[in-house]
Amino acid sequence: MAFLPSSSGSQRHYYCTTSRSPLQFLRSETNQRNARNNASIFCHDLRWRTTMAGDDISMESSELKRQKMDSDDGRDVISNLPDSVLLHILSFLPTRDAVRTVMVPRFRYLWTSTRHLSFDHCAYHNCKEEAAAFRIDERFVNFTDHVLTLHENPTIDSFRLNLNYLAKAYPDDGDPRWEDGITEETRRSNKIGTWICFAVRRKVQFLDLNFLGCAGKSPYNLYVLPSIVLRCSCLVELKLASCKVWLVGEVQLTSLRKLFMKQIRLTDNKMAGILSGCPLLKELSLEDCYGLQEPEFCSAPSIEVLNLEDCRSLEKLDLTRSDIKHLNIDISGHLELVCPNVKILDIAGRIEYVKVTDMSSLVDTSLYFSYYLIYSSRKYREFRLLLEKLSCSPYFMLCNSCILVLTMRELTNRPCPSFAWKHVTLQMHLRKQYLPGICSLLRNSHFLETFTIYVYPGRYDDESELAEAGWKLAFEFNGFSYWSSVDGTFPCLEHQLKHVKIFGYVLEPGVMELTEFLLKKARVLEKMEISTKKTLQRAHSKYMFSSDIGRPSKDYCSSDELLEFSRKLLSFPRASTRAVIHLG
Repeated sequence: MAFLPSSSGSQRHYYCTTSRSPLQFLRSETNQRNARNNASIFCHDLRWRTTMAGDDISMESSELKRQKMDSDDGRDVISNLPDSVLLHILSFLPTRDAVRTVMVPRFRYLWTSTRHLSFDHCAYHNCKEEAAAFRIDERFVNFTDHVLTLHENPTIDSFRLNLNYLAKAYPDDGDPRWEDGITEETRRSNKIGTWICFAVRRKVQFLDLNFLGCAGKSPYNLYVLPSIVLRCSCLVELKLASCKVWLVGEVQLTSLRKLFMKQIRLTDNKMAGILSGCPLLKELSLEDCYGLQEPEFCSAPSIEVLNLEDCRSLEKLDLTRSDIKHLNIDISGHLELVCPNVKILDIAGRIEYVKVTDMSSLVDTSLYFSYYLIYSSRKYREFRLLLEKLSCSPYFMLCNSCILVLTMRELTNRPCPSFAWKHVTLQMHLRKQYLPGICSLLRNSHFLETFTIYVYPGRYDDESELAEAGWKLAFEFNGFSYWSSVDGTFPCLEHQLKHVKIFGYVLEPGVMELTEFLLKKARVLEKMEISTKKTLQRAHSKYMFSSDIGRPSKDYCSSDELLEFSRKLLSFPRASTRAVIHLG
């Protein structure tokens, strides 16, 4: 007798090789014990199902049977759930909604033990109305006070506060700034301070303090962060937005793993002082933080991921003495990068202003122009130098503007550097001005093994932009016949390229001609994958990819159009006898 396991979806079935019925066999205690030892199919709290010759036997634990009987009797299943499960449910609700469960008999005052507290002033007004956004609703203040007064759990996991500090919390018919000798700002600051101190005393692990609210801009008088926050040794993740951070004494964030700061003034020394008190910090994110010029991150050797966005005063970033492995940076001005240990590099913004040195450890790189590119020879020369410095990265991702730079060099017969890229991903539209750039990339990527393109609809103002820049004459060619007129050698198509992926809007003009060219030229191609259902998976900064790159809508193309596309694609000759086409 033996049980043979077979997986089907999320269920597990066992098939018996005996001619006896399952019920007769299971009644034999000895054989049942042997079967259990051989297949390990019994579990006290899980349902076990065995199937043979059409017979189906379900063996359920007594707890599952009891719950099934209760459901059959029309009883409230939620009422039988333990408090721990109900508290887990409450953790997914905003605190305002969690408190409302007091009306449900089984929940009652269970919310007072929740370990997740969040207070969002935006829930009390229409964010589109500027007048309401700049005036704190008294109901918000009273609600927050009452919740913290009634809360009973000695520890909490998370505490979130979203509030526009510029708003007037205590309106007065008389002088709006003075009452009993105390300024409105002092009252507001003291009130917020009591809320934050509550979270710190409860040993909070995740603290999110956003003083921007829905205003979108920093208030004139920033809130001064209580120094007790920087001495909270229980914090694992800290997010701060639009406040003053003063270093009073030593920073003691000994458990902190993630730190995010937005619109906060930081100097190089202040940044070093904060990091010196974060011995376990793994990820640091700075957005629109001004004052940094040449920061060093060697005081926090544990940092692995560094995200920098809109830090306009930044002049030089030297990570020579740092072990940071992933750098995600959005650049708005001239910047020198020295990153000998970085393995993953994502650059967005004005990347023609970037000067890089010593990128010997790069494995994965992506570039994206997030600002309008002025078509000038000088900037093309600077960008070419950048590409040469980054050419050693095996994995490379480029946007359409980067390809346009290669197009200019191809059409003007200027030399292009050789790239050591093995896996290239493009995010672009296949209008004709980008075709020479793709050709240049294929011609100079001698070791390319995987070529991926995410296609999205093109902008129709591209040609007018080029005309204004004086490049229009260079684009006097037929885009539909471009690939048939291409000559010269392509080392990667002869010896290396094995996998081609084309995702997104695959019925856009230019896709069919490119696939035909690749099938005819790629002699060692093994697989070509084409799908309208795939989208970009890799996460980047907010500028890294256009919103147009999402999955095409269901009405993007009809089934007849896809069928015609498939028939034509499958009719193309293939240089590789092993090439297989997958359509999805």
